[in-house]
Amino acid sequence: MIRLLALVFALLSWPALAQTIYPALHDVTGVAADDVLNIRTAPSASAQIIGVFAPFETDIEVVAQSADGRWGRVNAGEQAGWAAMRFLARQPGQTAADWAYGLAPVTLHCFGTEPFWGLTLRPGGTFEFTDPFQGDGTPMAGSLIPLASSASSGKRGFFGTLTGHPTWLSGVISFEICSDGMSDQDYGLALDLARGDPTGGRLDAGCCRLVP
Repeated sequence: MIRLLALVFALLSWPALAQTIYPALHDVTGVAADDVLNIRTAPSASAQIIGVFAPFETDIEVVAQSADGRWGRVNAGEQAGWAAMRFLARQPGQTAADWAYGLAPVTLHCFGTEPFWGLTLRPGGTFEFTDPFQGDGTPMAGSLIPLASSASSGKRGFFGTLTGHPTWLSGVISFEICSDGMSDQDYGLALDLARGDPTGGRLDAGCCRLVP
């Protein structure tokens, strides 16, 4: 079962994200070739190390920052931890202006458990959907339309249809910390997903991560 977590370091509401939006993809920077960037249990240089990033590692998703902005919440294996932001460079194309149009400036991979389903949303207006209740598990293609929302909502919406299939999808993506309920990883986006066809419908909840 997907469960959403309220954390003291949780993402700020949409209006406050005008300058810096999270989650966002980052690359390791300023780390010597023979060194590593440590991932710690807490936003402190004295906290226990639970993982590392290689000196030239890329596409690291930072889902939130510590209150002082010096640490970023990242995933390490099956758990979440903290890495020093001074060694993480934000990739271009993820500003507030980039988020202002369409659904998202990068690809989103969303998923749910009980039942397991997957949804990959692409900036070009296409998606792939994997549904345990339909087909043989092969991803099904479709097209989507982003839905306009007020700046104060802190949410993104879309409506989509599968190609050659009567199934439709409608989703609302929220900027909040999300857990998959199966690991200790954190994700920066939560999704409420409705699907339907002439025989009925279903409502599920899931998490989304950024895909480079």
